[in-house]
Amino acid sequence: MLAGCPGPGDRLPDKVPAQVTFSGNNVCITYPVTPGDNITSVQIGSEQDDFVYEVFNDKPVHPAANQCLPVFGYHFKANKNYTLYYGLNNKDYDFQKLIHAAFVFPDNRSANTDKNNQHK
Repeated sequence: MLAGCPGPGDRLPDKVPAQVTFSGNNVCITYPVTPGDNITSVQIGSEQDDFVYEVFNDKPVHPAANQCLPVFGYHFKANKNYTLYYGLNNKDYDFQKLIHAAFVFPDNRSANTDKNNQHK
């Protein structure tokens, strides 16, 4: 069994900040899309144990500029802190990047997002 701690030679993925907006009961996550981007994983969670982690290397999501990223049916609850990461690959990147956002879902809403925000 091998074990270790991150050290000076270890490379952490670059983080790409995402923008989170709310429309009605919907959460919309966007980021500055680069042509050729592919999303191959998602991790969404709150301060409680409700989280989703999916890897889909065989069927990557191809994001489009100014369109919401899918949240895969995740149900956001009012007054909860959320953190999310999307694994981002592109043939022009040397390493995978992480799209990252942290937010509180407003207390006047309860959402799991509309059909436009679901993974197909």
